[in-house]
Amino acid sequence: GGLAFLNRERLLALLPEKAPRAEQDIEIPVPELPSEPKDANDQVKAMYAVALKAHEERLAKQDEDEISSYYAEGLEWKTVGEFATSDKNVYYGYAAFVYAEAGNKFPNEWVPWFNVGNMFRAMGDAGRAEIAYKKSAEIAPSRAEHYGALIEVMTAQKVKPSADIKAYFRERIPKAVLDPRYLVLTYARYLLEQGENDEALTILREAVERMPGDEQVKAEYEDVRRALNAL
Repeated sequence: GGLAFLNRERLLALLPEKAPRAEQDIEIPVPELPSEPKDANDQVKAMYAVALKAHEERLAKQDEDEISSYYAEGLEWKTVGEFATSDKNVYYGYAAFVYAEAGNKFPNEWVPWFNVGNMFRAMGDAGRAEIAYKKSAEIAPSRAEHYGALIEVMTAQKVKPSADIKAYFRERIPKAVLDPRYLVLTYARYLLEQGENDEALTILREAVERMPGDEQVKAEYEDVRRALNAL
């Protein structure tokens, strides 16, 4: 119902002023190949060996027009980072580098930049995560994943939305035709929890107009409208 919708735990916020702007490119210097994690047990050592093998296989195929080896290596470094007991960012950073290499080599593919964003999120680098997700969104504006990830990043920053953020989502939400309900409701919830009630109601109303057959969006709009009118 509307009141439950209004009172859910706060989800979203805007990136701080010090974060890099999305118009900038992502600077990822070529890193050194990571060494085996400190105090690694046999399981982590095996994971590291798999990552090294994936690295060698990618280099052997780098002249081929094939993206799968980049995905494979990036995933293995990410896995090492998840299980390492220290220096996790070394492995996440190398995964980000590999994914960025894929993004640069295959400019029509959005998944590499989405993965770059995920790695920077894991590293606690919200600014570069934002840039990566927006690069992903430029390539595949019809998908909701990047916008949802941006909402999650902004949530973690605990800063209220700005006019720029509202303008960005106003432009982008109508383009996200794959899983649009998820994006509309997630963003509207964020706006409500940030006190942007009029903007949230507008987003929901416009979604009802675009998706007249979506009963859930329509019900949320009506619930929120009634709840706000009762305040």
